[in-house]
Amino acid sequence: MAIYIRRYDGLGVFDRKKKCRILRSNRASEKFLGIPVEKMIGRFCYELTHGTEEPIPECPMQKMLQTYQHEAVDLYVQEMNRWWRISVDPVIDEDRNLVKAVHIVRDITELKKLEEGRLKTMKLESIGIIAGGISHDFNNLLSVIIGNIELAKDDIKLETGVSEFLTEAEKASLQAQELTKQLITFSKGGAPVKKIGSIGVIVKESTNFSIIGSNVKCEFFIPRNLRLVNLTKVR
Repeated sequence: MAIYIRRYDGLGVFDRKKKCRILRSNRASEKFLGIPVEKMIGRFCYELTHGTEEPIPECPMQKMLQTYQHEAVDLYVQEMNRWWRISVDPVIDEDRNLVKAVHIVRDITELKKLEEGRLKTMKLESIGIIAGGISHDFNNLLSVIIGNIELAKDDIKLETGVSEFLTEAEKASLQAQELTKQLITFSKGGAPVKKIGSIGVIVKESTNFSIIGSNVKCEFFIPRNLRLVNLTKVR
């Protein structure tokens, strides 16, 4: 039987008869349990680790006692805010009797963080693909709407007052189209780009866009001498 351990892995030898009583341990185990090796000997693993009177259900030692094979589990210990990979290997004598068990503890907290980060990245990529597809379809619909508004403006009489409403609808559609273009670019990994502009214009456009369809009317009092600011867009 070959057992591979790293320098910082906690290694212990357990007594089969007492199931989880520690017979021997290395110095690396001290960082996991927070006590000197000398105080571990003769104590129960679950007592020191979890403060329980019995092994926890996830304990690989209990499963190994049934299978007589290598068993392992990734376990999050909330009290220590760490992920551990715990493995247990049986020590079998010539008569195929289980006499002892080798218990290895490995801190895999950083590995788990990397895995979580990779999964988040994959989810974001999937969301980006979906957002890109929806944005393309929405942009095509907006193009049709804007085109029909322009045709309607050419056919109506200015004195009817309808032209003003069509102009506002056209402006809102163009804003929505700009937004979908940004979403499309962002879904492909576009980076934000800053440009100099007026904050007053942004306030007016954003406010008017947000009240479309309501009976709310806004009045703006924006000083003309406001400094220009950096406006961020996705390109």
